[in-house]
Amino acid sequence: MTIMKSNDEFLVKQCQNGHLDAFEELVHKYHQKVYSLCYRFSGNHDDANDLAQEAFIRVYHSINKFHFKSAFSTWLYRVTSNVCLDEMRKRKRKSSVSLDSPMETDDGELYFNLPDQKFNPELMAERKDVQEIVHKAIQELPKDQKLTLLLREMEGFSYDEMAEVMNVSVGTVKSRLSRARNNLKEILVQKTELFPDKSHLKGKEV
Repeated sequence: MTIMKSNDEFLVKQCQNGHLDAFEELVHKYHQKVYSLCYRFSGNHDDANDLAQEAFIRVYHSINKFHFKSAFSTWLYRVTSNVCLDEMRKRKRKSSVSLDSPMETDDGELYFNLPDQKFNPELMAERKDVQEIVHKAIQELPKDQKLTLLLREMEGFSYDEMAEVMNVSVGTVKSRLSRARNNLKEILVQKTELFPDKSHLKGKEV
């Protein structure tokens, strides 16, 4: 963990000094985690790609505002979470830079080179059977509850990390998580009434 943080700090400082290759290395290192959160939040691959792009673009433009008061990964998740929440508030797709096109900067062209996630076996598996029902149920949660549940159950964040990412107290995190779990269980019960063969989902712990 210390080595990873140290490496992130070096790359961030290099990026702040105008080294595009350092930023591209950060993108390569964290693209899967960022994409995963965006996919779980949006529920589809196309929106997830757009949200991941926007998250990294925001990080690039605000990298000089990062002062190492927290881990870079925590700050990155905060930016990504805000991008997802902003998208939910707007309720429409934002136009963004193509994955295959470079972004023009004062120091040259920046290529993101995010891989196509459409055929990722792990993500494809989420679309099947029980996981598909749970995944769809999560999409019905209020945005703040959805984010809280995803950070805790899917990404494995601690309460302190979640509080830092969402800029709220630990108490608020626990309260939102409790409501999210209860609401998700209610949604799952409603869905299993429509799919009797999935009755084993009733009362499922999440």
